[in-house]
Amino acid sequence: MSYLPKFGLNKWPHAREPTAAGRRLTMMPSPPQANGGYTLRVAASNSSAQNKQGADYLCTGTNDEVQIQAAINALPATGGKVILEAGTYTLGAGLVIASNAIILEGEGNGTLIQFSGANNAPCLSSGSSTIPHYYMQVKNLFLQDTDGNGTGIDCSYWSLALVSNVRIYGVKVGINGNGQGQGTCLYNYFENVTIQPSPVTGNVGMQLTNTANENTCMRIRIVANAQTTGLINAAHGNSFYDYDVEGAAVGIDVQTGGDDCSIFAPYLEDNKINFQIAANVEACSLFGGTCLRTNTTSSINNLGAKGLNIYNLRLNYEQFTHSEVQNGFPKNRDAIPNFV
Repeated sequence: MSYLPKFGLNKWPHAREPTAAGRRLTMMPSPPQANGGYTLRVAASNSSAQNKQGADYLCTGTNDEVQIQAAINALPATGGKVILEAGTYTLGAGLVIASNAIILEGEGNGTLIQFSGANNAPCLSSGSSTIPHYYMQVKNLFLQDTDGNGTGIDCSYWSLALVSNVRIYGVKVGINGNGQGQGTCLYNYFENVTIQPSPVTGNVGMQLTNTANENTCMRIRIVANAQTTGLINAAHGNSFYDYDVEGAAVGIDVQTGGDDCSIFAPYLEDNKINFQIAANVEACSLFGGTCLRTNTTSSINNLGAKGLNIYNLRLNYEQFTHSEVQNGFPKNRDAIPNFV
């Protein structure tokens, strides 16, 4: 089965976001002009001799953000691509993508970016910019936090962006989308991302909060531990496909504000709580997938959501917990449609 990203052509030129008075229509910018294939290459201190020879910027192995940021800043106003050749890049500060249509691309696991996330500093973000930015792409990178206190990617001011084939390890927060009002953190697309938070209470693989609305996440794997949460969704209209979380305190946590979210075919195993949904969350749907229990306290913890729909979910033939059982639904069923 294939799914179309929410930022496809059918989504231009409008995006929706909630306000105190309900939802308002927000005009999104037109698609960017072609950048003419403008590409710059950056080589690490331990890249191959051939890659170093063809690079526009050569890193030294210390404070490599200087050369990488210089390459990003050198791209034209219409955007362009910075390619990080295979090698290890050591950052002394985070990288800032605060222009439209910027592509930052590596060579998969061969492109390792090591950063110190002291005080929750992000490896990639919009920096101090507080205006929306559009059409960025981050692809084929391995991000590693060396002190366990940082954020891998902060996309709070990105919209219509793509994050693809990225590994993020040792972080406090893997991906942070904390929408900050009109036009921020909308219609982003995340695919094939693996995140391993550091084992500290309160750490989280991925979180979408406030106005981080109508984003799409596909094939996200959270390598969790008993102190961390796999996914926090506290924004409306987000869609999650093929989410895999194992061994967390909470696998998927739909918090207040996470209305109208859809979760397709998750694999949740041995999380203390596999799936939790807060009181008064409206119209959340869970389609298919698996919630397995060995050391799990609760597969589904419904704290009072309104209009919760669950279809064809495998529960290892165990009973439902909390309000599902209390409302009289049969025990030992693996497919429960339309319950509140």
